[in-house]
Amino acid sequence: MRLRGERMRRHTWLGCLVATTLVATFLLTRTILEGPPGAHRSVLATPFCVTGRVVNPEGKPCAAALVVADVWVNRSEWPDSRGNRDLTAKEPDFVFRPSADCDEDGRFVLYLPSAGTFSVRAEPSEYQPSPSLSIAVEGPQQAGQTGQPAELLLQSGPAWHWIQGLITDPAGRPLPDWDVYGHRLNPSVRVDSLEALVASSTSHWEGPSFAMTADTLTVRTDQAGRFRLPVADYGEFRLYAHRNRVVVNGPLASASGAAVTWQIDYWQQRGSVVNAVAKDAETGVLLDDIDFTLVTKLDGRTTWHRQGEPDSIRCWDRLTPGQQTSIIAAPHGELAASRLAPAATEFFLTGREPISLVVQLRPWALQRVVVHDAKDQPVVGRTVTATNPRGTLQSEWFPKGTTDLRGMVTLRVPPGPVRYQVLAAQGNGRVVTYEGPSIDVVTIPGENSPVTLRIP
Repeated sequence: MRLRGERMRRHTWLGCLVATTLVATFLLTRTILEGPPGAHRSVLATPFCVTGRVVNPEGKPCAAALVVADVWVNRSEWPDSRGNRDLTAKEPDFVFRPSADCDEDGRFVLYLPSAGTFSVRAEPSEYQPSPSLSIAVEGPQQAGQTGQPAELLLQSGPAWHWIQGLITDPAGRPLPDWDVYGHRLNPSVRVDSLEALVASSTSHWEGPSFAMTADTLTVRTDQAGRFRLPVADYGEFRLYAHRNRVVVNGPLASASGAAVTWQIDYWQQRGSVVNAVAKDAETGVLLDDIDFTLVTKLDGRTTWHRQGEPDSIRCWDRLTPGQQTSIIAAPHGELAASRLAPAATEFFLTGREPISLVVQLRPWALQRVVVHDAKDQPVVGRTVTATNPRGTLQSEWFPKGTTDLRGMVTLRVPPGPVRYQVLAAQGNGRVVTYEGPSIDVVTIPGENSPVTLRIP
């Protein structure tokens, strides 16, 4: 009897296991076909597809091409990793990109998640991307059918030009897995077909404290340290390499020139190090509750920010040496209630030795600005703005105000260089225009002498 009972319990256990497996398989299959619970079924319906060919400018098939579609949906329809949905999203704001590879004849079959209007483009490996083509996929279809528009013909752009090179360490050993990209030295040259491709490629890094863009696509060095960077023309580019959030300046190169050999020193691979503290300039007291932001500009126009938590000391590593850099310190919390104003320290990253900096915070400056017309009469009701002419401090820290019956307004600004201007009375709401000349002054903490702006 005991043996029979054990067999019955074993059979019961095996039956439960089989039933559980079947239920799990069913749920997994339904999730794959229909999407996660709460997802919008119209987006994850039975796939529709489009077919077509990709050819080069001579009409020959592009075998090694990727065809990509942009599918926009409302983020509120897609739960995040915790199962929550952003119900405040009103417009489509999230894009995913189904793709398909071409065969040796340049033909492709691209499956789409639903009926609708989509933007499709081809990205050949040896040619520049094709212009985006808007297509309409109709539905609903009967079971077993797909909604197919007429077969698409996507023609690529011109052939890529290539910058080739080798990256090594000082001992001549290759450096694999470095991302290489370039900045065009002549920004007036523009390739419109690259816009979408560059925007969606790995040339844009985003992380907790790092963001940057580039003028070219990004390629990665192979195990031999070699790279092959596609560019649209024979213009000259400044190359950069990036790995582990360290950006290293490279040589000038062009597709018409010889392959470049690029040596990255050991300390460049680690990046520079900067430490900063903030002090009260009047009392010399070390300030505890400070928001630090480090801003680096590559070639004068590419900028990224690294912001730290409120602390008395902040350390940044993996910085690009030889670049114009500034550290901004601002009291944490509501600045309107703070006695001290934000301040910035500008410097160049010199290289291998760590840099220690002290940012001095001083009390706010009060500046009276008077606006007069051509007849030297006060102008009432005009808006006066204050900005930082060097662009190192955030614009929200510089207020604007309206002149009173005396044509005067008092502004509370961070001490240091300030530029005052009068906003034009008429504007189109998008382009900010000013009236009359501006005036630049260097303010000091506390009361400052009045300045006068004259407008026509």
